[in-house]
Amino acid sequence: TFFFGKEESSDGKRSIVARPGVEGKGKSIRLIDDLATHGETKIEADEVAREMGFDVADVTVVVDRQQGAAQELEEAGIKFRAAITIDQLLKYGVRKGNITKEQYEAIQAYFVANAS
Repeated sequence: TFFFGKEESSDGKRSIVARPGVEGKGKSIRLIDDLATHGETKIEADEVAREMGFDVADVTVVVDRQQGAAQELEEAGIKFRAAITIDQLLKYGVRKGNITKEQYEAIQAYFVANAS
C-alpha cells in the first residue's frame, strides 16, 4: 500500500506528502525505496509518516550508493538498512568480468568525489 506521494511545486521542488484518508495511529511501517544517495527525502518521508501517526521501524533500500544517506539517517535517529551497497555491486562486476579493475577504481573515485 502506498501511504505517500510526491508533489512538485511550480519551482520544481519535490516534497513527500501523505495520501488523503490514511491514518497510521498504532501501526508500524518500514519505509522502502529503491536507491539511497543522500538522506533528505528519506528523512522527509520519516517525518511525514510520524506526523500521520505511524511508528517507523526503519528505512530500507535496495541499493545504498554510499554517498551519505546512512550517516544522515543515523544522525537523524532513523535506522537504515540496505540490501546491497554500490561497492558490493561493483566488486561483483569485477569478479564476473563485467567491468575492469580500472573501471571499478574510476567509478569509486567518482563516488568519493561526489559524496556528501
